[in-house]
Amino acid sequence: MIVVDVSLWLDLFVKAIESRFKLAEEFFYEVEGLVIYEPMLFKVELAGILARRNPKRIVEQLVNEVTSRVRLC
Repeated sequence: MIVVDVSLWLDLFVKAIESRFKLAEEFFYEVEGLVIYEPMLFKVELAGILARRNPKRIVEQLVNEVTSRVRLC
């Protein structure tokens, strides 16, 4: 079982620091195929942070994409 902090997910979408983006990209490549678990609060936390920089429709798309790839518990 693996749980990934929301900050690592954000590194994929907020490319402010290129080195963090590359590390996040490499990490998710390495864990591809593993089940990633996230607490229910993850969805709210991710949406809240993404909403600071993105329009609502983009936030909804990104949150739906990410949550379709994890198991919320």
